[in-house]
Amino acid sequence: MATTFTRKAAGEILERVIEHLVEAITTEKKLAELQGELPHEDVSVESCTHLLAKLTRSLDQLKVKTLDAFFVSIAKVYALDLGLPPDWQIVDEVDAKELKSEAIARMLSGEEQEEWVELLRQLQRAAGRRVHEAMFDTVGRFGEAFSESGPRAWITVKPSFDELSEEELDACAKLLKKNTDEMQFSDQDATTEKEATP
Repeated sequence: MATTFTRKAAGEILERVIEHLVEAITTEKKLAELQGELPHEDVSVESCTHLLAKLTRSLDQLKVKTLDAFFVSIAKVYALDLGLPPDWQIVDEVDAKELKSEAIARMLSGEEQEEWVELLRQLQRAAGRRVHEAMFDTVGRFGEAFSESGPRAWITVKPSFDELSEEELDACAKLLKKNTDEMQFSDQDATTEKEATP
């Protein structure tokens, strides 16, 4: 079993191990380098040949994974103990974007289309960027909030206010844009400080 940080590196590890063994078998210089790297091991042409043969016969048993994949495999073994459904999985970035797009499409295809059209107009005015990006960002943030809270929190939430007038909605949108701009500005400052710190 070997672990690494990226999928690309996980794929390269096995190639490198086999390559080093073949080079040690076929080149005296590479054999000497390998002996220098592993001074407490029996590194000879015979031992490398034996190890290469054993490795190629059991490739199906060799596990080279990212750390994430390693932890997921452990969590799958203990899924019931962790209170997870047996068929759970972690969504990667590509799947997450697809799921967010599907959520937006389902939301927009619902019965309240006139309300969504008006919301999109408001979002276009307030966001100052592409509506899809703003919606995608919003779905992501609400998805995180949903994941971090239990289902009861969403079932029992009821609005505690009456419907807002156009003026109140515009004031809220302006306040939201101002706060969002300030948050983005402070995030940029924090990123600049991190980059400047040696």
